[in-house]
Amino acid sequence: MSNTTNRITRRQAIRCLAAGSLSLGAPNLFSHLFNFTLPNSREPAQQPRSWVVTGPGDQSSPIDSVMQKFMQNSNVRAAAFAVVKGTSLVFAHGYTYAETLSGYPVTEPRTRFRLASCTKPITSIAINQIIDYPTAGDLSLDDYAQEILKLSKPNGLDPPTSSKPTNCNGTGCNSSGFFLNAVTVRNLLQHENGWGDPRETENVGALSWNYPNGRSKPPDPAPFDPIWSYTETEKAFNLPAGTYPTKYQIASYGVSQMQACWPGTLFDYSNFGYSLLGMIIEKKRDGLSYTNCVQQFISKAVGNVNFRQSQSVLTGWPPPADEVWYHYVNSPNLITLGELKATPPYRDTIENYDSFGGLSVGAPDYCKVLAALNYTSTDTPLLKHDTYSTIFQPNWPFLGFDQIHHDPTDPNPKGLRWIKGGSLNGCATSACYSPGGFSYALFFNRGFGPTGGPEAANPPNWWPVWSDLDNAMLQAIPPNSPSLFSDPSIDLGEISI
Repeated sequence: MSNTTNRITRRQAIRCLAAGSLSLGAPNLFSHLFNFTLPNSREPAQQPRSWVVTGPGDQSSPIDSVMQKFMQNSNVRAAAFAVVKGTSLVFAHGYTYAETLSGYPVTEPRTRFRLASCTKPITSIAINQIIDYPTAGDLSLDDYAQEILKLSKPNGLDPPTSSKPTNCNGTGCNSSGFFLNAVTVRNLLQHENGWGDPRETENVGALSWNYPNGRSKPPDPAPFDPIWSYTETEKAFNLPAGTYPTKYQIASYGVSQMQACWPGTLFDYSNFGYSLLGMIIEKKRDGLSYTNCVQQFISKAVGNVNFRQSQSVLTGWPPPADEVWYHYVNSPNLITLGELKATPPYRDTIENYDSFGGLSVGAPDYCKVLAALNYTSTDTPLLKHDTYSTIFQPNWPFLGFDQIHHDPTDPNPKGLRWIKGGSLNGCATSACYSPGGFSYALFFNRGFGPTGGPEAANPPNWWPVWSDLDNAMLQAIPPNSPSLFSDPSIDLGEISI
């Protein structure tokens, strides 16, 4: 494999993970909600760390060496990596580089991690399942979101509306306005709803991510993502001090705000859009919560994968024993739960993130979902074949993933892989789906900017390391290293679907 052809560049890594970064705009959120400071503004003395690998098979494989180097260089304490080929789980290891002699928990292959934006492909599947198998009314990609949600402003009145701009000429409608009634399910899935964070056109992998019809960077004033408007929502609803707005209250405030462009004309990565998708799922599934919908209609279809809603200190403490501990990037040496409790990963209201970044699961279980998509010749256990083909089309825009690359692990020279990255305070994640090659889930228990607050001002040297990691992983996976999975003890068998 050529190191230049398949290597992820810094800008591509930024696209993959910064697009999934869930803490943009967080400085105001943290200062308002939590008045966050580290305990006594100190970092405790570092204690000796141990390197521990768990899971079946050779625990000193090329992949394990890559992970050890990465975690030691990047000060990461917990990670998990799982790989599927077809419907077989062929690799699953947990990694710990931490103070295990002082009681720090050892990471097992199935230890649970927060998914951050790797939640979004799950949300996309859940939406498309409703299209394929409706239970409370039909749904199509071209249905209008507001006709389903019927959101109102905080004062109970209907959201404002604006007419379609007259300058829509095939290159984008760059006039701002109130266009909620024109937002479709497809616009939400493809981050083209008019709200979000500006992103520029760039090449991604060996294929070019070109905005259709010459679309480019959104106009000034740049759009914003209402999902972070906690202070404004509290004021709009006149909430008592210490009361945190719900996702529906945030949505109510958000839809009363102006969009930067006509829906369907400009790409803007939008966590708010995927929050609205979660609400549509709840409406179309007879009022079930988003997480219960995922459990009932996705988890059971792929062998009872246990997706769970992540928790902050607002809804549960101490953290569940089957989940890693999360570390804020600017406080890497806080290692007890008492110290970690006061940090942003546990103070952030992640309960509101459900459908755009709030799920948690183990890496092998996430891979079960990827494996279930590999029944491409007929209907998969999750989706009908035509719907699968719509999601995994070989051109932009995508329905849940961020990037598309040629796949060096696929025997087909035209094989492709789809990648989704996520990052929030306390975790960084990556999922790769390859119909003909190797798919994987890679999770860490520490965020890597750019995120809000001090992380954005002084991010660690993350991007080059991520590029090296992904490149080394590809080199360690067959066909580049065909002997890696030759040990029969590594073959964990067919995934139960």
